[in-house]
Amino acid sequence: MSPVLSVIGLTLLWLIACAGTASASLEDESASPALLLTSAALKTGNLSPYLYSLPDQPQRSPSSVMSLPLSAWEPPDGSVFNEGFNGHGFWLRADLATLSMLADDEWVAVLHNTHVSELRVWWVEYPAAKPLELDTSQDRLAYPGRYHIVPLNMEAERRYTLFVYMKTDWASQAPMSVVPYSRHLVSELETLSALHFALGALGILATISLIVGWVLRDAALTYYSVFIGCIALVQGSLQGVGAQWAFSDNEWRSTGLIFTFITLAEMAAILFTREQMRTRGNRSSSTRILSTMICLSAFTWLSMIMFPIPVHWFWQLIILKALAFVAVGVWIGIYSSLRQHWAAIYYSAGMVIFFIGTVLLALNKVGWLPMTVYTEHLQLFGSVASSVIFLLSVSERVKLQRRSKMQAKQRALDYELMARSTQARLLAVERQTSEALEQQVSARTVELELALAELQRAKQEAEQANEEKARFLAAASHDIRQPLHALALLSEGLPKSGRRPTGNLLETSRYMRQAVGDLVNLIDTLFDLSKLDNDLLEPQLQSLSLGPLLLSFTETMRPVCTKAGVTLVFEPVRLEGLAANADPVLMFRILSILVDNAVQHANCSQLTIAVLPNSERSTCEILVTDNGIGIAAHEHGPIFEAFYQLHNPERNRSKGMGLGLALCRRLTEVMGFSLTLESTPGAGCQFRIGLPVVHEQPSTPQLMDDSSPDWIASSKLRVLLVDDDYLARKATRCLLLNWGLDCHAVASTPAALQALTDQWEPDFLVLDFRLPGEDTGLTLARTLRARLQRDIPVLIVSGDIGVTIDDRSIVLLHKPLKPSRLRAVIEGFIRNAGDVVPAEAISEV
Repeated sequence: MSPVLSVIGLTLLWLIACAGTASASLEDESASPALLLTSAALKTGNLSPYLYSLPDQPQRSPSSVMSLPLSAWEPPDGSVFNEGFNGHGFWLRADLATLSMLADDEWVAVLHNTHVSELRVWWVEYPAAKPLELDTSQDRLAYPGRYHIVPLNMEAERRYTLFVYMKTDWASQAPMSVVPYSRHLVSELETLSALHFALGALGILATISLIVGWVLRDAALTYYSVFIGCIALVQGSLQGVGAQWAFSDNEWRSTGLIFTFITLAEMAAILFTREQMRTRGNRSSSTRILSTMICLSAFTWLSMIMFPIPVHWFWQLIILKALAFVAVGVWIGIYSSLRQHWAAIYYSAGMVIFFIGTVLLALNKVGWLPMTVYTEHLQLFGSVASSVIFLLSVSERVKLQRRSKMQAKQRALDYELMARSTQARLLAVERQTSEALEQQVSARTVELELALAELQRAKQEAEQANEEKARFLAAASHDIRQPLHALALLSEGLPKSGRRPTGNLLETSRYMRQAVGDLVNLIDTLFDLSKLDNDLLEPQLQSLSLGPLLLSFTETMRPVCTKAGVTLVFEPVRLEGLAANADPVLMFRILSILVDNAVQHANCSQLTIAVLPNSERSTCEILVTDNGIGIAAHEHGPIFEAFYQLHNPERNRSKGMGLGLALCRRLTEVMGFSLTLESTPGAGCQFRIGLPVVHEQPSTPQLMDDSSPDWIASSKLRVLLVDDDYLARKATRCLLLNWGLDCHAVASTPAALQALTDQWEPDFLVLDFRLPGEDTGLTLARTLRARLQRDIPVLIVSGDIGVTIDDRSIVLLHKPLKPSRLRAVIEGFIRNAGDVVPAEAISEV
């Protein structure tokens, strides 16, 4: 019996212990506040103030959680459970009790959170106190809707405990209700009706705005429609309205799709703000800020798609980004409103409302703002209100644009009226201008005809000049070849090395000198003509008394005329006080050529020189008249051309070269005088030199005596000759030595400087212009003068007719150089005459 009694005793002890434990647990449960399901308590969210919470961190098993004492749980604070964004789950528990009169309906527990990823529910009934896990996998099929609904088996006058495990990637919020299912359906129907109405209003606004924006080609309305449409989609998803539509619930609530709608809404809102607030004051910093926010929205969306970042982090970033955008929008709107821009004022009002709703939503989602079941609805209705105000802003902007267009049209109309008036004036001006233009065209036509005639005349003159040039070159070639041909033949008659001379050597040398003289005269005259053509000859004009000038010239030329059997007569009639600005050297040259031509070619016996002033004695003419054979009228023009000769088709050099009168004409023109001819065949010729008369005190030029000084009798003069050409240097040295001069000839500047010693210094210098290297005769002359410390006389010889020397103390002659010309220069150096006109100057021209 003892074993049986022992077992019975142990069983009784276990029952007593269980009863004590149940009694203690019941006492503990009775200490917690419980929801008493009276008729007044049957409302949405009635269980929220009684929820105890416990974070599932670290993770706990259901049995361990349920065995925890009530003190281990966080008690309710009188508001809805709200922990914001977290990466872990939460345990919730609540106690409730029923009365004796329990409504005969299906009781359900409703979790008002549309984004719960994991949900488990345990139901504990007392006094049994045995936890029972309820099936929540089929709740959406049995109880369709946007919330999680779990059926409860309840009886009257009982006490129950509800344990809930909830995990979400979004905000951890748990508004809960325990109500009859029919009452929940009525409440949900009322709430969904309002939500559908708000979402429908947003959809209608978006559709109408899109259509109107497309018709009006208004970018702001288009962006507004996209913004409102995306807001409606996001709000519908957040409120779980998609569960009532025909879409798949999982697809509609996918996180990526919601983030995409939010990103599109942000970008459309930013673009809408930029277009709506496009004013002169907001085109710099505001535009850059809005562009930066567009890039940030796109970057956030790409990061969410590409990188596995926790969703609750993205939600926090999106909320911060939305707050930043709305704050910028409020700032832009208020800043633009300061300009009394009604579109900006409406925009600011709508943005402020949207900002308040966004701030409330942000505070709620991060767990800082207590919430109710209807807290999330405030942001939706705020979005509807702000959307309507945004539409008023768009309307004001469109009105403003229409007013601007009307004003622009009015201005365009005013401009058109002004343009028509201006066009009428322009037509009048055009008629006047057309008439004036016709007159100008007529005048221009006359000018063009005259210019064409002038061009034709110039063409004829050019053709004539070409013909004259061709004839000139042909005659020059012939006259140059003739003496060269004679020199070539005569040089063969000279004695050669090892042979005795044959023939008359003196006669050969005389002919050679004659040929050389003809050649030098020809080339010298050609050089003179070239200098005149190239304006290289500058006449030295001075006031000259015509009487003494002509008298001196007559006495100089009388022996030449007498030798040729011609009587030279000078008629000094009415010459008192007649003077002219002329170059004495050139005047002597002109008169010499005229007299020489008369003596050699006119076959005259008398030659007369006279002066004929006009009645006012302002101009006069120098007349050179002969009684020779005369010249036909058709020859009066051509005889002043180069190489033109009368009665000499064979180009006999003894009859001249045909250059004298051409040179006379050029010399008179360069001094500003005229040269004309009056002649009749058989009655002689009369050349007239026309020149103006001046009344200054004239000077009378003096001619040097042609007689040469007795160099042999005088002390021997020393000459330094510098020429880099060997033959020219040797020939010049031999000539100077034959004249009895002491000549030292060198080829370069260093040699010339080395030739100067204390025992030998030159009396004058004969220098070639072009020397070896970069030296010239001019630089060498200055160097030697500085070395000798005196202005030694210098003669520079050049073969370039373009060379000129400004220094009047240096004599410049051009090659080929006649010995007589060189001798005349040296005579000038010896006599050192001040104002005396040197004979070599006459020969130079």
